[in-house]
Amino acid sequence: KDWYGHLAYKLGGTRFDGQGATSGEKPWRDDAAPMGYGLDSLQFGAMYYSGIQEFANAAGGEDQQDKFTKRGADINAYMGDLNIIVAAARTKYAKPLANSTDNFIRKEWMAEGDYVYKPWLVPMLRFESTKLTRQGVPGYQSLTKKFIPGVNFLVRPNCKVEASAEVVGGMDGRAGPDSNKSYSVEAVNLVLKFGF
Repeated sequence: KDWYGHLAYKLGGTRFDGQGATSGEKPWRDDAAPMGYGLDSLQFGAMYYSGIQEFANAAGGEDQQDKFTKRGADINAYMGDLNIIVAAARTKYAKPLANSTDNFIRKEWMAEGDYVYKPWLVPMLRFESTKLTRQGVPGYQSLTKKFIPGVNFLVRPNCKVEASAEVVGGMDGRAGPDSNKSYSVEAVNLVLKFGF
């Protein structure tokens, strides 16, 4: 019932089939065929996702079915030890609420930068923005903005520690007048990963 597609076109760097992959002291770099001006590779992508989600009808009766479609685009750039990703998407929900034909629209975009400072130390910074609106209901909207600083430590070849924090703010006008929400730390994450 669901299907997903993603197309990408890449300039410079390693080919999609892996030919020409870098195998030097810094294998994480995508500099097999640098483009120049400090840019090793640049990839453009587009995606489409369509499906149906089902959930129980709170009012009773048959389960609710909501058909949704998502369209998006992304850019992925490698510049030496720095990798930058920017992506945006728009999702339309046909009937997410029981006994209502209102459409909901979610617009989101993100940007993330990862820098390989050392092979065992990779700091990162990510920003996410999500806006939700309801067609046919003026003023119904919410906006969430999130900053996620983090760092990955490679303790051993088979052991990695991921640490990050989530700083969230925005605005919510779904239940009445818009109310701004100041930024605050809502989560601190510490993950330990082992490989065997």
